[in-house]
Formats: sequence, C-alpha cells, structure tokens
Amino acid sequence: MADGVMRRVLKVRRQRDIVAQQVWAENKVLTLTLDEKVGQVFQVRVSGSTLTEADRAVIADKHIGGVIYFQWNGNLDDPTQAAQLSNDLQTAAMGVGGTGIPLLISLDQEGGRVTRITGGAQFPGNMGIGASRSAELARLTGSVFGAEIRAIGANMDLAPVLDVNNNPANPVIGVRSFGEEPGLVAEMGIGYLQGLHDHEVIACAKHFPGHGDTNVDSHSGLPVVTYDFNTLDTIHGRPCREAIAAGLDTVMTAHIVVTCLDPDRPATLSPLVIDGYLRANLGFDGVVMTDSMGMAGVTSGYGVDQSSVMAIQAGVDMLSLSPDLDTAMAAVKAAVISGAIPQARLDQAVTRILRLKRRYGLFENPFVDTSAAAGIVGCQEHWNAEVAVARGAMTLVQNTGGILPLNLNESDKVLLVTVQSSAETTTDAASRFASFITARHANVQSLSISENPGSSARNTVRTAAASAAVVIIATAHADSYSGQSTLVNQLVALPKPVIAVGLREPYEFAAIPGVTAYLAAYNYRNCGFAAAADAIFGVVNPSGLLPVTIPGLYSFGHGLSY
Repeated sequence: MADGVMRRVLKVRRQRDIVAQQVWAENKVLTLTLDEKVGQVFQVRVSGSTLTEADRAVIADKHIGGVIYFQWNGNLDDPTQAAQLSNDLQTAAMGVGGTGIPLLISLDQEGGRVTRITGGAQFPGNMGIGASRSAELARLTGSVFGAEIRAIGANMDLAPVLDVNNNPANPVIGVRSFGEEPGLVAEMGIGYLQGLHDHEVIACAKHFPGHGDTNVDSHSGLPVVTYDFNTLDTIHGRPCREAIAAGLDTVMTAHIVVTCLDPDRPATLSPLVIDGYLRANLGFDGVVMTDSMGMAGVTSGYGVDQSSVMAIQAGVDMLSLSPDLDTAMAAVKAAVISGAIPQARLDQAVTRILRLKRRYGLFENPFVDTSAAAGIVGCQEHWNAEVAVARGAMTLVQNTGGILPLNLNESDKVLLVTVQSSAETTTDAASRFASFITARHANVQSLSISENPGSSARNTVRTAAASAAVVIIATAHADSYSGQSTLVNQLVALPKPVIAVGLREPYEFAAIPGVTAYLAAYNYRNCGFAAAADAIFGVVNPSGLLPVTIPGLYSFGHGLSY
C-alpha cells in the first residue's frame, strides 16, 4: 500500500478510536456517583516507599483520580520499590472499595535540575537540549524517560516544559526551558513528547500560558506579566499551540496573572484563560490540570474551598495537591449540588480524564512487572543516551587563544574548583566532576566552594591555583553572587588560563567575561560532567549553540568549535 494511502487509513482509524473512546467515557460517567466523579478530579501525594493503610483508604474511599510521585518523600527510593508502590496504588483504586478506575500516576521527570527517579537517567535538562538544536536528541530524552517511567508503573510525565525563557531574571524556569525562541521550544518540546509517546507515556506540557517571562516564583508569590496579546500568542502560546497539533495529551496551568487575558485572576482560576484562550483559541480538548494548589500563587489570594471551585468553573479538569483535600472535595461537591458548578461541567471533566486513561490502556492493564524495573532504570543503554545528549549540549562560548582543547604534560597540575549550588538537590558535585576530569588527566587537585565564598575561601583557592598550570572552575549563577564572581576575576588576574564551565544558565558569563574559555554545560548531572570533561580535553568537539542571549555579549545561536 502506498505511503499516502496508509497515512490516510491510519488517520481514519485514529479518528474512529477517538470517537469510540469519547462514547465509552461518556457512558462510563453516567454510571458514577457524585462522590466518585468528584474524586476523579483530584490528584494527591502519598507518603513513603510503601502504601500505608491511611493512604490506601484515601485512594479507595475518596475515589481519587491521580497520584503524583516525589523523591523527597520516599516514593522513588528504588525502582523495584516504586513499581510495587504503583501496583499497590492501582489495586487500591480498582479493587474492593475502589471505583474500578485506574489512577494516573505522574512525576516531574523533566531532566537536568528536575529529575525524580532514584538511580535513573538524568540527562542535561531542557536548555542543554535546546543548545543541541536536535529534535532527535529531544526525542531520545523523552523515550528514555518514557521507558523508565513505565518501568516503575507510572504512566504520566509532567513534562515537557514549554515555557519560553526570555527573561534572564526568571527565578524558577531558567535551564528548565529549551530556550528563548518559541520555534526552538516548540520543536524540542514536540520531539520530547514524541519520545514519551513511543513508550505509551502521557505527556503534560507546562506551565500554561507561559512562565518564561516572570521575575517572581509562583511557589512563593503571584507573578504578573503585562505584555500584550500578540506577545503572548506569538511567543509564549506558540509552543503549546504546536504541541497540541502534534498530539499533546495534557496541559498544566501556571499560577500567574496574564493581564492581556485576565487582569484579575491567576490563569488557573480564569475561564478567560482556560475556556477562552486554551480551549477556544488554541483548540485544546485534552485534560487540563493545575500546578500544585498549595503554591502561594493561589493560596496568597484564595481559600482552599474558593480556589478549588473556581478552577473547575474555569475549565480545569484535575486539581493537584490540594493543601486540604477534605475541604477542597467538600467544596467541589457542594458547588455541584448548588449548581455553582454545573453537573455538565463536572461530567465534562471526568469524561476527559476517563477518555485519557482508556486511550493509554490503563483500564486493560494498569500494573507493571516489578521484577523488570531494576534492569531498565539506569541501564547502560540509558547512560549512553544521556552522555550523547549531554555532549550535544556542550556550548563553547569563548575560547581565547584556542586554549581548548587542553594539551597538557603529565606533570601539569590542574586545579578544579566546583561551586556546590544550594539549589541543586544532588550532593558532592566536586568529587563527581573530579572523577571525570581525572579520567582524562591524572594530576588534578579538586576543591569545593559555596555559591558565595568569603575571603578566606577565596584565599584558599588562590593559594592552590599558584602551583597549577591551568584552573577549571565550575560556576553557577556567578552573576548573582559577588563572592563567586570576585573569585573568578581574581583567578583571571593570575598568569595562567582559567576555564569556566557553566553549570546553570549562561547569563552569568556577563559577570566573568575575562575568563580564557567559557563552556556552557547547563547542568550538575554526571552526564554533564562527563561531557564537559570530554569537551575540555578534546574527546568531543563542542557543537552546541546558545539557546538564549547573553545580553550585551553573545547572541542567541552563538557557539564555537575547535
């Protein structure tokens, strides 16, 4: 059969499947009680590495629709443990006392800074992927994450991040974004979601309608952006629009005020944003979920009961991580009974949720083989993929005198100084980076410093640098910490090369422009350290291009090679 005919046949089949799923979901909703419907629109977290009886009761008795995993609370200590927890959760939802409806089990497996699965693939993160300019590497990242998410029994990734980071002062997105150009963000985001879909994992784009041009973190306050509609639509809306056309399943809302759409309410609570812009303008009919309802972007202005009702009224389908589940559920139920939330609106939300669960086969088999998880998560094939993507991310911004790649004698001492960022959950960055540098050159002294080293720490580094042939300093937000930028510039004043490896956003280069070379790695992960060592010593030739502008110095798209 000719390719064109086959594509048309497959398109017709998909359309038939969509219609069948919709009809099935609508009929299923008719069989549910009000309490069961209300439960489906809530996503919760559970405590620990095993399912407690208290959490089991919440899942079953409240008919909960979804669970979000976190690393900090013990959900993801070990792949086998996580897979068993997933199975136990699904049993609670579908077994005696449950609704027979499987759970959406999700996690924020973005890559780079935000990576949840213990022992699993990490990758360099989105800004590194953006630097590679490779949709294939974006898809490879999503595919590996999809395989590992499925292995632990989860079925949804709260990714890709489609925020366009065109504000260097953004305190919460930064390297979590693919870059500052909407076309790049769209292309990389679509590649990423296609990789997730390769393993039947649901993709959830965030943070709609765009958290990339904010200077307030919605975890701690309410950001307000005042650009006009054209800016919103052509820059921040474009990646989401294109991802929807590519088959995006789910969208997560941001707790931000976008004044051109609704000057009074956060996007999460605004029908003008959700039913208006996202549904009517962008044409999205998938599941809309909120970011955590416990974040200050919501709680600073609204009570739990009020915000829960407003979000459903606005067109949201699932409420995530309410700070008071009982209050939120009671408020939604009471609003349906009173008519403040029309019954049809609740039914619409639940229909979308059930349709999504059926589309991904969760009703047929929500369980996972626990014995297989450990052999998939963090396997050698996935490590090789991580390093390949991290190598593609390496961006050589400055290389005065062609100092890189380094060509040293065995006796030449390298001083490696690594900033341990307080924002990174990973520990012992200095020893991890040193292990990859020493694999390329044995004579290395490694030091760790804080983000804002005082005069004593700076003196220690300068003393060590006196006997070094070259200094490599791994930096993080050097533009935000005077102690760090002062140290780098003091090292620059010494009569020896200073190579800076940027482990976060490359905007920091503006504070340390005198370094002999600047290599942007964008991450603290081992794959990034391995790729940086390879680039420094010429094992690979850097090919990355800046995905953001360094104001006044280097433009979007700049990048050197050897």
